[in-house]
Amino acid sequence: MYHNSVKPVSRSSGRSACAAAAYRAGEKIIDHRTGIEHDYTKKADVDFTQLIGWSGTRSELWNAAEAAEKRKDACVAREYEIGLPTELSKEQRQALAVEYGQWLHAEYGVAVDVCIHDKGGNPHAHILTTTREVNPQGNELNGKSWREWSPQARKKAYLEPRHTDIEKAREMYATLANRALEKSQSNVRLDHRSYKRQGIDKVPTIHLGPRVIALESKGIETGKGDYNRLANEINKTADIIDMLKYKQEKQQAQREAAKADLFEQPREKLQNKLALAADFDFVREQSPRFYVAKRDHQEAKREISYAKFEASETTKAVAQYEQQHRFRTYLVSTGLLKPSAEHAALLQQQALTFQQLQQAEAAEKSALAAARAVHAELKKDFDKSEPKRNAEAGLIREVLADPEYTAKEDKRDVQRAEQRAAIIEKIKKIPGQSQRPEPEPEQRPEPEQRPEPEQRPEPEQKREKRKSSGLDFGM
Repeated sequence: MYHNSVKPVSRSSGRSACAAAAYRAGEKIIDHRTGIEHDYTKKADVDFTQLIGWSGTRSELWNAAEAAEKRKDACVAREYEIGLPTELSKEQRQALAVEYGQWLHAEYGVAVDVCIHDKGGNPHAHILTTTREVNPQGNELNGKSWREWSPQARKKAYLEPRHTDIEKAREMYATLANRALEKSQSNVRLDHRSYKRQGIDKVPTIHLGPRVIALESKGIETGKGDYNRLANEINKTADIIDMLKYKQEKQQAQREAAKADLFEQPREKLQNKLALAADFDFVREQSPRFYVAKRDHQEAKREISYAKFEASETTKAVAQYEQQHRFRTYLVSTGLLKPSAEHAALLQQQALTFQQLQQAEAAEKSALAAARAVHAELKKDFDKSEPKRNAEAGLIREVLADPEYTAKEDKRDVQRAEQRAAIIEKIKKIPGQSQRPEPEPEQRPEPEQRPEPEQRPEPEQKREKRKSSGLDFGM
């Protein structure tokens, strides 16, 4: 929420620049004009302070400001109280407050005192400015800043009324704050204008101030707090209504855009989309993850085939050797004789191939489990997308049944036929094309010899075909 209030520090209201500065900075300042000591060193919520355009101490600055004014009703300082966005970090809020203070110094030529308070999640800055311009050395105050000129003096100098200065300062803070918010990648933006000027139908809230905030934090309800609570409740209800309206308008706009896109697509393409909208097998086959899972499973099955072949060959070799050396094999089996080197090598090779077969079978089981997991996840996503797919299918049916689309597609069919005919005519006019001998007619088999056309499988047949070929992993 944007907050930037500009208030004078005037003697007529019993205020002192030294007292205001001491309180905001959490320091001790003795007012040389009155001799009063203002000690706020125990104040705990002061988060940051900085002087801009002044080379001396804070006490020297504000005693100089008090000494420069002689009238008992003089305005000795001006305060800009700004709310700092909570979306920014502590360092970013400090940089924003200092940047705004530097702008005030450059714009009005005054000395600036920036103090940030952060208590109870309400970060804000008190920026005190002198009413007189500061010299380039930053150690002396000169004449009144043009910001403080009277209406008559401003008119003679062809300056705009004073309220335009306040508007400009408020607008500048919004600009600097939004720049900082954008830099921090926040979507929040501030606007210095009232809801009415922005054209927003909302009840404006009011600034509570530290005293009211302190009471509210203790559970003591206040008039301002009650007003803001009621305003927020009204605005919340209005926001919900606006959001629902916005969502409806957005959905309608998206539907119209999708419908316009479908209007430009051929009838055959829309019919294919409609047929495939409920075909999970087709959707699954288009998934890169499923392709990888299927490939890995097929490779694992091939590895099993290779391993089985190797195991079979080594088993045959062992059997052949043992058949040729029956008596020796018998003695080996009883433990009376050790296997020969050749026999031991064959047995070792047989054990190795059987181990490789077991590893291949384990890898195939793992690949199958991974493929089934991908299948289950894709099926879950497919089922979850049913409302969206049904909506798209309904929109396609609506377009196909639209007389305007039918007329447009019929016209496009005619145009496509004309384009094909024009291309054929151009080909015929190419030199040498007309002199070419006509190709002899293809010898076709007699009707009784012509093979029957392959029947296109239905979706159920497709699934059975995939299962029989091992592409469905038993699912």
